[in-house]
Amino acid sequence: MDLNEIFKNNPTDINTFLSEILETNYEIKAMMQAIIAHISDGDSEKEREIIGLANQLKNEELLRIAARMESNRKD
Repeated sequence: MDLNEIFKNNPTDINTFLSEILETNYEIKAMMQAIIAHISDGDSEKEREIIGLANQLKNEELLRIAARMESNRKD
């Protein structure tokens, strides 16, 4: 996906685009918090375990993104 093409073909600016990304991120975080609270059913140890797993997955994905960006970088 080429962001330049997206912006060229869609009448939006970077600020609007980033605002939408942030809003979506907050909505996802709120949904995840509700799901974790429901699954853990008041068990704080279980809640910490689920949050730990979610953070581990997030970190792995960030590493994949960084590796992909590095491999796509033009020197």
